[in-house]
Amino acid sequence: MSIKKEFADLVSLDNKKSFFLFAGAGTGKTYTLVELLKIIRENYSEYFRLTSKHCAVITYTNAATDEIINRLKDTSIFDISTIHSFIWSLIKPFQKDIKNTYITFKNQKLAETEEKLKKARPNTKSRKKYEEQEEGIIAEIEFAKSVEEFVYDPNGENLERNSLNHSDVLKIGSYLIANKALMQEVLIGAYPILLIDEGQDTNKKVIDAFIEVQNKHQENFKLGILGDTKQRIYLDGEENIEGKLSEKWQKDHLDINFRSDSRIVELSNSIASRLYPDASVRPKEGVKTGFVHLFIKGYSKDLDRIEIGTRVKEYMARVSNDNEWTKGDVETLLLEHRMAAVRLGFADLYDNLRNVPKYSQGILDGSMSDMFLFKSILVPLENSYTQHDLSEVYQIVKDNSPLLRKDTLSKDESPLKLIQTINLKVQELCKLLCRDDTTIGTVVEFISNNGLFNISPVLKESIKEINGDSEEKEIVAWRKCMSLRYSEVRQYIKYVTGQSGFATHQGVKGLEYDRVMVIIDSQDTKGFLFDYDKLFGVKPLSETDIKNMNEGLDNSIARTMRLFYVVCTRARHSLAILAYTTNPAIVKKTCEENGWFKKDEITIME
Repeated sequence: MSIKKEFADLVSLDNKKSFFLFAGAGTGKTYTLVELLKIIRENYSEYFRLTSKHCAVITYTNAATDEIINRLKDTSIFDISTIHSFIWSLIKPFQKDIKNTYITFKNQKLAETEEKLKKARPNTKSRKKYEEQEEGIIAEIEFAKSVEEFVYDPNGENLERNSLNHSDVLKIGSYLIANKALMQEVLIGAYPILLIDEGQDTNKKVIDAFIEVQNKHQENFKLGILGDTKQRIYLDGEENIEGKLSEKWQKDHLDINFRSDSRIVELSNSIASRLYPDASVRPKEGVKTGFVHLFIKGYSKDLDRIEIGTRVKEYMARVSNDNEWTKGDVETLLLEHRMAAVRLGFADLYDNLRNVPKYSQGILDGSMSDMFLFKSILVPLENSYTQHDLSEVYQIVKDNSPLLRKDTLSKDESPLKLIQTINLKVQELCKLLCRDDTTIGTVVEFISNNGLFNISPVLKESIKEINGDSEEKEIVAWRKCMSLRYSEVRQYIKYVTGQSGFATHQGVKGLEYDRVMVIIDSQDTKGFLFDYDKLFGVKPLSETDIKNMNEGLDNSIARTMRLFYVVCTRARHSLAILAYTTNPAIVKKTCEENGWFKKDEITIME
């Protein structure tokens, strides 16, 4: 890949055009991004150092940030961070503007609530709910007026009363960047070049804000967006970046798949063509043919999914002449989280939380703030305890317990006795976490009663009487979770941190494996955002599906197709797709008609 010759002009400061680089699966997006950064470093290091400016690079995850930093090594002229970290670093000094914008948004929410209250009938549940919401928003506004400084930790729980949450930061930051001239001057003065990785999954308000800045300051602000709309996962991501860019933007694409063998590239192109007709790529010259095969299995009462999976691997080992298929070196990918939830034993937890609007994004990767206690403290604590790593146990407690803060210990008449008491509480908690019959509510209540760790307001409210009168969706959902076994949380965290043996499209985007088995199981999904039966023709499209498709809006077919594309494009050499269905014949017919699989690549399993 001759990146320097092909794309060096994209990041030239003499070239005033901003750019969008379309990078399909396997085309080397991360490699290209790092090479572009090396070109910037080679050509403009002196300029950046003399002017105290930087090139900003925004990524979607901390892992992606670390990957780019590790590949670059020398990052002195770069500011590489996640979108939340970058936005906060930009707006943090503007506390007055943060406060005014926060209050403005709260006043808008208050007006909406008051309008609903006017329409609500007297003495009804809905009226009571709106009255409580109105009272709560007014209290939030009054408190915000008294705040001298708002705080925020991109990787933390943000439980302090003056903390902003993740969505607050993006909403406020986007508004200030798009509308405040001073904010734009600060941005441009510090970062004459800003590159956005995974543009399709970056919050659309953030993308819009940066495009607005670029439109107003084309001469001294270069914006570069890299991404692939076919791999858009998060619903708040931008559906059509290219459609928002003027003719003054430079648009290019990476068109060689360096990852996969030719048959897998061919399949990926045929899937992609249903999403974007001109999005095909070509395999790298000289690659092998590779193997793809679709296995279709009808549902039955005595269905043994483990045995079916074993048969699939044995077949793939024979047809590809690759015994690693049966030795365990196979990545199993699921197209939807609930499929993993059923298989790993956290389906009830997932079902309770997944329909809460506040958690629509965070439940996909465990980043919701109300899960922080479990993900960042309790599960690591239990793991260290079971591994007899007591030094790590006490380090976790020291880092997170308010009881061990200097100001708390200094106020205690007998700090040594306090530490001994804390030690006993920690041991009791660890034993509780390890028991099979422990419930989530038991754990949360123990921590709350002993003050070992901070607990989010939602969790605090949720451990009150099980039939409390709160109608807040997150509290209602967590109340149901409190009676579930703690093991469901443990399994969920294990899954979202990639330690379960199963992975979904969210976890594997950007990764690649020699052998991939994709499992499609509509019986285990029970969702409305994705529908494999519709994709494969087993169920007809709804009126809403047809309406959204005709109007060019996102729809269940497009969302499901994107998942299908992402998981299929992870495979380097061989790909098996195992689809469970109520109608194997229709699935086979649909896949043949769409040109996804040839007849000899489809097996209906007995």
